[in-house]
Amino acid sequence: SKAIGGSGKQRLTVKELTSWVNRELELEGDDKYAERTVCGWLHFLGYNVETVRKRLYVDGHERPDVVADRERFGQELDKVKPLLLTIDDESLEIEPNPNARYILVSQDEKIHHSNDVQKRYWSNGEFTAPFHKGSGRTVMTSDFMSEIFGFIKYSEDDDVVPGERVGSVLDVSTDGYYENAQCRCDFAECSEAVGTLGKGDLKCIFLTDNSPIHCKMAEDALNIKAMNVKPGGQQPRMRPGWYWKGKKKINQPMVFPASHPVYPGQPKGLRQVVRERFGEDACRGLKHEGLVQLLSACEDFRSQKTLLQEEAEARGDKVIYGVKFHPELAPIEAAYRSIAERIRVSNTAGSSAGFKERVENVQDESGLTLQLMRKFFRSSREYLRHYREGKSMKEIESLRSQK
Repeated sequence: SKAIGGSGKQRLTVKELTSWVNRELELEGDDKYAERTVCGWLHFLGYNVETVRKRLYVDGHERPDVVADRERFGQELDKVKPLLLTIDDESLEIEPNPNARYILVSQDEKIHHSNDVQKRYWSNGEFTAPFHKGSGRTVMTSDFMSEIFGFIKYSEDDDVVPGERVGSVLDVSTDGYYENAQCRCDFAECSEAVGTLGKGDLKCIFLTDNSPIHCKMAEDALNIKAMNVKPGGQQPRMRPGWYWKGKKKINQPMVFPASHPVYPGQPKGLRQVVRERFGEDACRGLKHEGLVQLLSACEDFRSQKTLLQEEAEARGDKVIYGVKFHPELAPIEAAYRSIAERIRVSNTAGSSAGFKERVENVQDESGLTLQLMRKFFRSSREYLRHYREGKSMKEIESLRSQK
């Protein structure tokens, strides 16, 4: 992996490797190895020249923290499974469940560029396609997809917006980028639309990623990352926390009282909060990292929900965050590949006129049938099952290719 180079480092070349070999072996003149010889060694050892392109990042799959998070994701899905309206993975038909209260909704955002065109074309050698600098016009979409209804739309019987698809399509040049406030509105709209489709009997379990758009905390949330070591300063006034002292639950204000002689009404900061919970000896000599480590293990900080989760749970929905480096566990990622391919075909480099409309049209005409979307959900479940059985990505791909 060192051949790839890290941040600020060059990537390994055959010329560099040949120079290193000859230098280490102290070879001179005709005794030196040629670059062609060293290149042959690399091929013999199983190395080939690769082109950088978007694909699954496999190196991080088996990191201990990622494996633990994958298990967390699986356990959260196990917990809600008895209450899910889902499909049978063999027949792809809806499984009857009289206890069903939720459906799975896979959500994500996608950025599209008007100069993102097909890279290959037919030519008799007498002409070449020009290379266009820049990405062209940028459109950002937010989409919600379920295995029961496909892309979420309001019921055709809705009085206000019959059949309207939920989510956002933003022309970045005029609308700006997608942000947390718009995201929360879209989630609420999706929940409302599912209510119209399920006659009020169904709520959403949203599957989304850990991007900053989705993970913003409320201003008064128990957020360790926003705390200073000392009291006062530019840190938020947080809601009260709590901790256990023996079998007694103690509520702990995060702000000094208005009558405090030095810091009236000011945030307490990390050191004071730790001092009140664990005593003076526990925080003596600790700097920012050590104080954060102590509080990170506390149940109130550890269980703090994001703003998206808090609003979803107030409506009766749930949000389950996905796993880093695992787009294969997000069904909507597979749908986005189909949409991106169709947009690439419909794009004409150098022409951004009507691009937002093209993106909207392609989303509805991308060949994504309900049957195909159900296969995407089935595929994600299959990947997760194999991971939890201890299989590696290479083993899983081998099993899937044998089907």
